[in-house]
Amino acid sequence: DQAGRPLDQPTNFTVGCALSLEASNPDEQIKQLARKIKAGADFALTQPVFNPEIALPFIARCRQEFGAAMPPVIIGVQPLFNSKNAEFLHNEVPGIQISEARRQRLRQAAEPQAEGVLIARELVLAMREQVQGIYFVPAFGRYDLVANVMDVLAPEAVS
Repeated sequence: DQAGRPLDQPTNFTVGCALSLEASNPDEQIKQLARKIKAGADFALTQPVFNPEIALPFIARCRQEFGAAMPPVIIGVQPLFNSKNAEFLHNEVPGIQISEARRQRLRQAAEPQAEGVLIARELVLAMREQVQGIYFVPAFGRYDLVANVMDVLAPEAVS
């Protein structure tokens, strides 16, 4: 326990770690992941990912680097609410990058929330074969937007 006394029964912890798939310094992120794997990480969680064109090659590099020791990767997916939400995340949240093309899509969308769902669906479809799980981050408590993204994962949508 915290006081240093032995516990009466064995513990069973699953240890997670953070992983940035879109890090500005991928080499440093690889070094950090190596330390986390050595320390016993059982899985890796990411911040919301918005750029599969950056994330997928990084995952491939990690798999090549770590082989069987590579922990399962669970990505964050956040349906963007509107262009203001996208700009805030891109400019104010460290580690989150949203491409100009995606931000432009939201700026030009007649229905920005529907466009945000579409972007998130595209991301899920692009990434799902290369990751072991997905968790969703609802913007402003909008679980309905998450449900609309999840529709793309329904069995009839997969075939």
